[in-house]
Order: sequence, then C-alpha cells, then structure tokens
Amino acid sequence: MSIPDDRPQADRRDWGTPPEVFHAFLKLGLTSFAGPIADLGYFRDELVVRRKWIDAAGYADLVALCQFLASCYVPGSDGGIE
Repeated sequence: MSIPDDRPQADRRDWGTPPEVFHAFLKLGLTSFAGPIADLGYFRDELVVRRKWIDAAGYADLVALCQFLASCYVPGSDGGIE
C-alpha cells in the first residue's frame, strides 16, 4: 500500500509499510537506552540516513516540535531534587 503522490518520481520517497515502521521503531525502542541525546542520533541514522523516510530538515523540524511540546514528569525521576 502506498500513499498517492502527484510529485515527479525524482521527488518521491518510498514510505515504509506498517510492518516496516513497526519493526524500525521496535528496534529503536529496544536499543535506545543511552539517553535522549544519543537516541536522537540513533533515530536520525535510522530514519534519515538508512531508510530515507524523512529528510534532514524535516527531522530537525520534528525534533524542534517535540522539544517545544510539554512532556510527562515523573516525580522522583530527578534523583530527589525538588
């Protein structure tokens, strides 16, 4: 199943199938435990460089958006500093 696209063939990217996307993020989720800065590098390598599902500018925009959005805070996750 592919996404309909009217752009010229040279501008198109191959989008992953649902199983490919699931497998890629499962792999990233199981191996990303080095901290957020290292994880961003792993995600970039997998999504931008290896699979080419998104370009570098789009990836940078998504990272900026995620940094802007509020995140969960788990009490006690800061080592007891209040």
